[in-house]
Amino acid sequence: DPVRRIEVSDLISEAVGNVITRASNVEHYQLLLNKISLQDSVRDYRADTDALLHLLANGVFHDNGTYDRQWIKALQRLSRIRSTAVGSFNDALESLRHYPALLASWTSGVAAVLAQREDLLYRLLTAPTWISPWTTRNVLPAANYLAPVQVLNGDLVNEFCHPPNGGHWKYPQSRLVRDDGREPMRALEPDDDAYEVACDRLEFLASMIALDNTPKLNA
Repeated sequence: DPVRRIEVSDLISEAVGNVITRASNVEHYQLLLNKISLQDSVRDYRADTDALLHLLANGVFHDNGTYDRQWIKALQRLSRIRSTAVGSFNDALESLRHYPALLASWTSGVAAVLAQREDLLYRLLTAPTWISPWTTRNVLPAANYLAPVQVLNGDLVNEFCHPPNGGHWKYPQSRLVRDDGREPMRALEPDDDAYEVACDRLEFLASMIALDNTPKLNA
């Protein structure tokens, strides 16, 4: 309902704020740092974002473009979680602080693919930006800094995310995000194969955008 834009904005903003408050809490981060496995931290972040992911999935899928700015704003706010340091530094856990933003980007992106709104998908992958305070000062689009391989350590993910018949996934980061993003999309797309196709489409387009924005080396 376009007349209720303020209410929708407040609803999304509150859900994003709850995630940011939790993820930015120094004591919470220290608890994650002291845990034995990455799996516990991933589960905590997934639980923290559950309500937001359902809102984004349904909002993006049913929207006709009226609220596009709200979806992009949500991703931008979540991306800022890693703009400041919190306590002791752990490389894998520090990157994982972007997991809420990755889950939100993934859910929104798959919903946009299913709704055949690839104009919005492009904006979701390019409009939110982030500058790493630890490495280069390049302005990166979401397609680059929210790629699963940038947020998740593949070796650590392989320790707890396995194929049903054993072994290891070739791209465990992608498999984990697909699994964590499935439930919020189930009512919108109950068919698992159709969901996988939408995920493939999202990853393909995101990879093309990320490649296009990767600094070129001089020959």
